[in-house]
Order: sequence, then C-alpha cells, then structure tokens
Amino acid sequence: MLFRQIKQAFSRRVALTAALLAVGCHVGNSALNIIASKHFITEVGWDKKAYTYLESFGTWFSLGGAFIGGFVASKLGAKRSVVIAGTLIALVWITFSQLESFWTEEWLIRSNMWVLASLLGLFSVSLFTLFMNVSERRVAASQFTAYMALLNLSIFLGNKVAGPLESALSSVPAVCFASGLFHLGVMTFVILAIKPPEEAPSLPGLKMSFADQWREELKKKGEE
Repeated sequence: MLFRQIKQAFSRRVALTAALLAVGCHVGNSALNIIASKHFITEVGWDKKAYTYLESFGTWFSLGGAFIGGFVASKLGAKRSVVIAGTLIALVWITFSQLESFWTEEWLIRSNMWVLASLLGLFSVSLFTLFMNVSERRVAASQFTAYMALLNLSIFLGNKVAGPLESALSSVPAVCFASGLFHLGVMTFVILAIKPPEEAPSLPGLKMSFADQWREELKKKGEE
C-alpha cells in the first residue's frame, strides 16, 4: 500500500521535476569542492592546515545561512528562495573564476568560502522547503526522504565527475566558470519547470495515510 501511494505521488509532474532538481542541484558544488581543495593546496601553495581551517570555519556561516533561509523561504516562497540563492551561488563561482591572479590572497579565499557557505546554507533550506511543499500529504515523510536520497545522489555524481571535468577543461578557473553556467541552467529549469501547488497536495481516493491505515487495522484486530 505504501509503495503504491509513493508511486502515485511521484507520478505528478511537479514531483518528477523536483526529483530532477534534487539530482542536479549539488553536482557543481561537489565537483568544485574536490577540484578547488586539490588545486589550492598542491598548485597555488596554500598550507593544508590553513586551508582546512578556513573550510571548517565556514560551517558556522553555513548554519547562519540555513537559519536565515527559513525566514527567507517563508517570506518569499520556497521556489523564489531557491532561485535567488542558486543564482547568487552561480554568480559567485563565475566572478571567482575571473580573479585567478588574486587566488594567493587569503582575504579573497576566505571571503569566497564563507559567502558560498552562507549561500549554500540558504540554498539547502530553501530546497528542503520546496520539497516539503510538493510532497503528497499522505506520504510526505516517505516522499521527502526520497528527495533527501536524491540530494545525496547529486553529491555523489559531483564527486564522480570532478576528475573528468578537470581533465576536460583547460584550467580550474574554467571549471569554476563552467560550474557557474551549469548551476544557472539548473536555476532556469526551476523557473520554467517547477510549479509548486498553493496547498499541500493529497492523493485522490485516499482518506488516510499508510501509517493511519495500519493503526486502524491494529485497532480493529484488538477489538475482535
């Protein structure tokens, strides 16, 4: 019964387009994390400890962005919040790709890391809100979990394409630029293809969720 409900939930166009978004949204960031870390430590000459410290400190900015993301998504709407955060992330990558001559400067690397961390926190929470909005009310928990699994798949795919992407392009700035363009394409897809319902959708012909049906059956058996 539960699998039938989930299948029905993902048969809707908005659910499928949201699934495609989940698969594509973290590919660029995951690939860049691997490529950039390797490049700055082995090629630019950054100390590994110093670079790792900057990355770890960025976690606090990510948490701050996630905290703000809840308010932004509630005020502007999840879709708009996703598009704004995602577009800003892409523009940061593209801008950073043009500043290669300053990549030895700590202020630039620090600013870039922490701005991206804040935007990624905002982006992630906005995605969560969007996925909750498009999930069927009766199977919302299972459908939302499926979206989370697809986000993990997106990270995995980004890790896998990092090597081929670095080999295919002429330089790391070119990788940053290409990743920014790809992310802008993902945001264009969100604008054109994803239309969240105004109210939480429900599956036709179902009066209660799988869990409620299971509890009702147990109750009936107990009465017998």
